[in-house]
This record gives sequence, structure tokens and C-alpha cells, in this order.
Amino acid sequence: MENTKNTYQRLLEAKKQIGSTTIKKKGRNAFSKYDYFTPSQITNLVLTACIDNGLIGTASIDTETLDNGVTKYRGVYTLVNVDNPEQYPLQFHLPTELPELKATNAAQKLGGMMTYVNRYLQMLAFDISEDALDLDDKDGTKKVSKPTAKQKIKITEEQFKAICEGLSSGNVKYTPESIINAYILDTEQKEQISGFISSGKF
Repeated sequence: MENTKNTYQRLLEAKKQIGSTTIKKKGRNAFSKYDYFTPSQITNLVLTACIDNGLIGTASIDTETLDNGVTKYRGVYTLVNVDNPEQYPLQFHLPTELPELKATNAAQKLGGMMTYVNRYLQMLAFDISEDALDLDDKDGTKKVSKPTAKQKIKITEEQFKAICEGLSSGNVKYTPESIINAYILDTEQKEQISGFISSGKF
């Protein structure tokens, strides 16, 4: 019977369901020319797959204060078999940091961090991937190699300024998360991009 499947089997079916979706990615990174699922699309894909396969997922943040007083944060995404809640749950982890944003209180900082962590933990748990960048050179004949998960693209000050202006206007389809995921940013640039995440516009 369907409800005899364990959590691993249900997750596998959910991955297959999401992987075979024909839903078109609504997000478009016009700057780097690749499509991606928007945060709302990811939420809907995961929620539908969980309902169809008897799973429920919850996200949380674990904290650890080191001897030197520094607090470490870790996102945790837990999947539970709804027909057998006592069965050992599946957990996925992602190290994260509390953004240092100006003119925001502690709750807003935590909210921004939670939004970012929840999205990427769902992508991790259900194997939801963004298209790898595949950019042609100026004459259209040479392509750069597709970056692996650990590779990011260098960005100039002019390009970063243009991205921030686009995010400020709200008239772009790329998200702050996709910028952080795709480009090499210094600490100040990361803080600026993280500010757009906590703003609630994306």
C-alpha cells in the first residue's frame, strides 16, 4: 500500500515528480542569461510534491555560541513521513550567517536569513537546480565552460552597480539569492545584496 513507503522512498518519488515538471521557470537572470525557479515556484513545487507523497517539511535555525563569544548559525530542513511520524526524519543542513544590515532589527535580520536558508535547503533536499551559466563570447563562437557548484563568476564594480540599480527598481527578474549564488562578492557587496533579501521585495 502507498502508506507503507518509508521516508526515503517518498522523498525519491517527490524528487522524480519535481524533476519531471513541465512548469516553465519564471525567473530570468537577464545579466547572465539563465532561467531559474522563483522562490514562490520552489515553494509550490515542494508543497505539491510533499502533499502528493505524504511528506511534511519544516525549516529551522540551530545556533552554537563558541568560547570566543561568536555565534554560529546552521539552517536545518526536516522531512517527516506524515503516515508514520515516529519514523526517523530526514534532515538537511546548511551553514549560514546573520546578515549585518543597517536600519534593521534582530527579527528582520533573522527573517531575511530564514527566507534565504529555507529556499536553498528545499533546493538541496529535492534536487532543484538552477541552470548553469553558459555564456558566449563576443563573436558568438566561443563558450566559457559551465561552472561547477563551487565556481562563481567574477564581477566588475560597474556590473555590480548595475545589478544593485536593477534590484532597487524592482523591474528585474533575477533575485538577490541568484546574484549571491552566481558571483564572487566581497563582504561589503554581500551585505548590500543581503539587504535586498530582508527588504521583502523578493
